[in-house]
Amino acid sequence: MTAMAAPATQRIAVIGGTVSGNRGAEAMLETIVGRIKEVLPDVKFDVFSYYPEADGRLVGDPAVTVLSARPGALVFIHLPAALWVWCWGKLGLRWPDRLLPREMAALRGSAVLLDIAGISFSDGREIFLPFNVLSIWPAMLAGVPVVKCAQAAGPFKGALNGLLAGMFLPRCRFIFGRGPETVSHLTGLGLSDRLCGGAPDLAFLHKPAYALSRENEADNQRLLERLRRAKAEGRGLVCINPSSLVHARCRKNGIDYVSILAALSRTLVSQGFAIVLLPMATRSANGDKPRNNDIAVIKSIAASLSGGVEQDFLFYADWDMNYAAIKSCMAAADCAVVSRFHGLVTALALGLPVLALGWGHKYRELLAHFGLEEWSLDSGDAAASLEKRTLALIDNGEQIRKTIAKALPDIASRAERQLEVILSILNEADLSEHTDK
Repeated sequence: MTAMAAPATQRIAVIGGTVSGNRGAEAMLETIVGRIKEVLPDVKFDVFSYYPEADGRLVGDPAVTVLSARPGALVFIHLPAALWVWCWGKLGLRWPDRLLPREMAALRGSAVLLDIAGISFSDGREIFLPFNVLSIWPAMLAGVPVVKCAQAAGPFKGALNGLLAGMFLPRCRFIFGRGPETVSHLTGLGLSDRLCGGAPDLAFLHKPAYALSRENEADNQRLLERLRRAKAEGRGLVCINPSSLVHARCRKNGIDYVSILAALSRTLVSQGFAIVLLPMATRSANGDKPRNNDIAVIKSIAASLSGGVEQDFLFYADWDMNYAAIKSCMAAADCAVVSRFHGLVTALALGLPVLALGWGHKYRELLAHFGLEEWSLDSGDAAASLEKRTLALIDNGEQIRKTIAKALPDIASRAERQLEVILSILNEADLSEHTDK
């Protein structure tokens, strides 16, 4: 056996998240980078982003390289290059990295690919199946293990979704379901507990120091100071986290989401509260385009309250904020009403009494971890019940805080399991460097 050489610097590839746009995805990405660097400070990260130009401008960490995961790059660069690498591998040969596209060389050189998409391979979302497949297949062709961090998946009853999920998900090294329903879907697909298990969202482990970007810091600080002044003057503070997705769904169903949240704000102000409207998805350069952008909804709510006494006690952000700034402002609140999943995660991580306003099982499933599933309200019931449920939330705030505080340590511990799996794979990669071939 030859003498052990110092291992080359390991690289980790991450796909399914961005720094700009969806700030919940930013929280997951930053947590992965921050937590792993605490243990292995020399690890490098290749982040395959849907917004490579914007993210590349924002990220200042030299350990993080941003590469493209736009649909065109996945179809015309990632997949063909991966197939080429796979074909040469079948011949027992290795195509040189220097002759590969930058994206493929980075992917093949990674010890693991982490998929941090919020949801994948789900019936009713067949339009996203090509992206779901192309996010992980090139890594599999290159022999890179794939770990899907906490996310929703399934059901798999649709013919095409069931076929593709059955082809690709069992080839992952491990899949973390974001709740019991996802785990049930995965085990129903035939995956054993050696391949899948449940875990809370990585954002429960986020720290402000993990931030990869600095955006509009002066505006963020001014907003935070205004919130603190309102609190110092004796007003309670309620955070409302609107969602462009819930807004679009409500509009499709004939529900005036903006008017409902404006009415809630008026009621709360009349009872002595101040309101802060915070986004969880921001792309201010895109104006009023709703994709990954809650700013337009916030502006509409603020416009509805313009000219009334409420505007004196209304604060809002209509600019790009990173996740750390959003979390810092939300921490000033006494309670929250949220329509984004990571708005719910953030409120719970801060120990805030929170009412989730949306649709689907994901909010109730997360709240069930805390024994608080009653604090989930379907958006279809908002007009009739939102004000009543919000006031009940405020009345029960002290008990809810105690309930959250009791559950949080276990939630954090279970979220940490994802990092343990990732680190175990990195250790395997280290060992392979020093094993006789």
